[in-house]
Amino acid sequence: MADEKVGADDDGFPGVLKLGSPHRKAIARVQRRLAELGCRDNLGRELVASGVFDKSTEEAVIRFQKSYPDRHGKKLEVTGTIQFEHWDTMFDEAATGMATFEADPPADLPPLPAITGSTGNAGLISDRAFALILRFEGFDQPGKWPGEESGITLGHGYDLGYRTTAQFRRDWEKYLKPAVLDRLSQAIGVRGLHARALAPSFSDILIRKGDGLEVFTQRTLPEFFARTLKAMPGLQALPFDAQGALVSLVYNRGDSMKDTDRRKEMRAVRDAVGRGDLRSIVNSIREMKRLWPNARGLRLRRDAEADLVESAIPRN
Repeated sequence: MADEKVGADDDGFPGVLKLGSPHRKAIARVQRRLAELGCRDNLGRELVASGVFDKSTEEAVIRFQKSYPDRHGKKLEVTGTIQFEHWDTMFDEAATGMATFEADPPADLPPLPAITGSTGNAGLISDRAFALILRFEGFDQPGKWPGEESGITLGHGYDLGYRTTAQFRRDWEKYLKPAVLDRLSQAIGVRGLHARALAPSFSDILIRKGDGLEVFTQRTLPEFFARTLKAMPGLQALPFDAQGALVSLVYNRGDSMKDTDRRKEMRAVRDAVGRGDLRSIVNSIREMKRLWPNARGLRLRRDAEADLVESAIPRN
C-alpha cells in the first residue's frame, strides 16, 4: 500500500498519532527520531521505521515522554500517543538536549541482585539507577556493531572488545553452545572499525533476552559495582541514586584514572566522591560532554547520570 500524503509539508504535525494511526510517513519519521534519541521498547529493541504504530512504538513513545521535558523544561504528559506538544519537543534540538532520568522506574524492571563490593560490604544501587543503565545500554546482538569505540556487544552492554577470553567464557558458557563461544571469542579485544567489519559474520547468532539480563544482573553489575567502589573510594557513603549513577558512568567509560586530558573529569569525580561533594560530581559529569560533541547518545547519558546524582542532593 502506498504511503498517504501527510500534507503539503511532510514535516508538519499530521494530527494525533497512536495505535492504528494511518499516517505512515509521519509514524516512520517518529520511529527514526525515537531510535536516534535512544528510546527503545520494553525489550530494549531499537525501533525500525516501518510506518506502523505498533505496541513497540507505543512503549518507545512512553519512554520518550518520561525522559524529555518540553522546550520550557516542563514534564511531558505521558500518554503513549504523539500529540502536538510531543511532536514539537521531539523535533526540537534544544528540547531534546535536556534528557532526564526516569523518575519512576518502569513496572517491568527485573529484581535487583544484592551486590557485594570489593570491601565485602553489601551495596545496592537504586531502581532508578538500574533503569537508567538498562535504558542506555539497550539490548545488543553480536551482528550489529554499536558504534564509536565499541566492540562486538552482547545483551546489556557486554562488550567483547574490553573482555578477556577467560571472562567471556566464564560469564556466558551457561548460555551459549561451545561452537558459538568459539566463534565469538574471535571478537575478544576487537574494537572500533575493526569490530564493525567483523559484526556481519555474527548475524546468525541471537542472544536471548533472559540470558542477557541474567548475565548483566548476576555477573556484570556486581563486577562494575566493585570496580567503581575501588576506583572511587567513599562511594558507599553516597546516596544509592548517586552510587548507581557512578556505576553507570564507570560501566560506560571504564575505571581508568590515567593522567590524561580525556580522563580529567573522571579524576575530578573520584576526588569529589572522597569529599562527599555531590554538586561537584554533577558538574564534572556534565563537563565530560566536551569529549563527544557529535555523539548524542553519550551526551544524553551523561546528562541523565548527572540528573540522577543531582536528585540525591538534599534540599534546604
